[in-house]
Amino acid sequence: MNRLKAFTLLELLIVIGILAILSTTVMIVINPADLLARSRDSNRISDLATVNTAINAFVAFYSNASLGTANTVYISLPSDQSNCSDLDLPSLPSPWVYHCVTQANLRKVDGNGWIPIDFTQMDIGSPISHLPVDPKNTYTQDLSQSNDLFLTYAVDSSKRWELNAKTESSKIGFITRDSFPIVNAATIPINDGGDNGLYEVGSNLRIIPDSGGLCPTGMVYVPAPAKICIDRYEVSYSASGTKPDGTSCSSNCPISQYDATPWVSVSQLNAIPYCENMGKVLPSDYEWFIAATGVPDPHTSDPANDSEPCNIWTDSKPSGSTWAVTNQAIKTGTATKCISANGAYDMVGNVWEWVNDTKSTSDIYSSGNTQVPNSNRTIAYINDYGVPITAGGTSCSGGKCNNDYYWVASGTLTAGLRSGFWTTGAGAGRFALFLGIAPSYSNSGIGFRCALR
Repeated sequence: MNRLKAFTLLELLIVIGILAILSTTVMIVINPADLLARSRDSNRISDLATVNTAINAFVAFYSNASLGTANTVYISLPSDQSNCSDLDLPSLPSPWVYHCVTQANLRKVDGNGWIPIDFTQMDIGSPISHLPVDPKNTYTQDLSQSNDLFLTYAVDSSKRWELNAKTESSKIGFITRDSFPIVNAATIPINDGGDNGLYEVGSNLRIIPDSGGLCPTGMVYVPAPAKICIDRYEVSYSASGTKPDGTSCSSNCPISQYDATPWVSVSQLNAIPYCENMGKVLPSDYEWFIAATGVPDPHTSDPANDSEPCNIWTDSKPSGSTWAVTNQAIKTGTATKCISANGAYDMVGNVWEWVNDTKSTSDIYSSGNTQVPNSNRTIAYINDYGVPITAGGTSCSGGKCNNDYYWVASGTLTAGLRSGFWTTGAGAGRFALFLGIAPSYSNSGIGFRCALR
C-alpha cells in the first residue's frame, strides 16, 4: 500500500514561526511607513516642479500679468476665511499676511484657486488642469502631532515667485552649506533658499518669511534629518506664555523672543521641565547640532573690530564696537549676523546651551569612535554627528578642521553643553562640546532653547 505523505503539526508550526520571523524582519528593513512618506515626498517634489514649469510658461506669454500680491503667503489649506484666521496659523512678521480660498475653489486654475494665477487666459490653454495640494494637506496648531503638511506660494514686487513643500521621509533632507556632512544627507538634493530648509522651487527662494506657517511664532523649522521646530532665540524667562497647542503656560515659561535677556543660571535638570511647561522639549545634542548648520564659526583670535558676528569676546571691548556690553551675555538676536542656515540666532557664543543628553566617559564614543581626544583641546576632526574624534592635531582629514574646543570630565555622569559663551573666545563654535559638569550644575554663562518634535 502507498503511504500518504504529509507535514506533521510540529513541522507546520516551525515553518510558520520561521515565516513570521522573516516577515517581521522584512517589515523592519523595508519600513513601509517611511516608504509611504517617501512616495508622498516624491509627489510633493513632482507637483512643485509641474506648477513651477506652468508659471514659467505663463510669465513667458504674459510678462505683465498678475502673479499675486506681494507680502502674502498663499497656502494650500482650505478655509472659509480669506485671511486663514480660522486655522490658527503661526503669526507672520508685519506686513505679511496669509491668504486662503474655500474647498470648492482650492484646485481651480482660473485665478480663484489657492495659487492666484489665471492660467486659463493663455492662448494655448492652461498648462495644468488643476492645482496640486499636499498629499496630506492638513494642519493642527499642536505641531507635536506632525499634522502640519501643506504647500505655500509667494510672489515679490518684482514678480519673482517661490513655492515650498515640507518633506516627511527620512531619506530626503538637505546638504549643509558649511562643508560639514550631515547623517542621512539628501540623496535627492533639496533646494534651499535659506528660509527654513524646505523643498523650494521658483525664481527667488528667499521670499517667504522664516515662520511661513510651519512652526509656532518664535521658532524656526529644521529640516531632515532633524525635522523639528527649534526656538529662534535663546529663551528668556516669563511667568506665563502660550503653548504651541494654544493652551497656557502658567509658571517658569521659557519664551523665544527678540531683544530679551537670556534665561541663565538654570540647570539641565530644570531646563527639561521648563521646556515641557511650554509644551516643548529640550533638544538633543544631535538636534541642536543640525539646527546650528551654517552658523558662523569664530576667528582663530579675537578681531580688532566687529567683523566677528558672534558674541565671544575674551578681552576688553574693541574700539568702535557696536556691542551694548562686553564680557556679558548680549540681548537675544542682537548679534544680527550670528545666525544659522535655519534662522536660529546665537547658536555660537553668548551663552552655552543645554542639550538633553547625559553621558559618561565610557559611552561618549559608543557610536564606534575609538580615539578619544584629550580634554580642553582644539578639535581637529569630527564625525557626522559633530562629536570630536581627534583633537590637537594638525591634520585636516576630510576638511573637518576648525578651532572649536572640546572639554570632558572623566569618570562622572555629565550633561551636554554646546556652542561656548562670551568668555570662550575662539574656542566657541558649532562643534564646541562640553561634557564636564553634572546635570544639576548652573551658572550665569549657561542658557538653553527648546524644540518641538
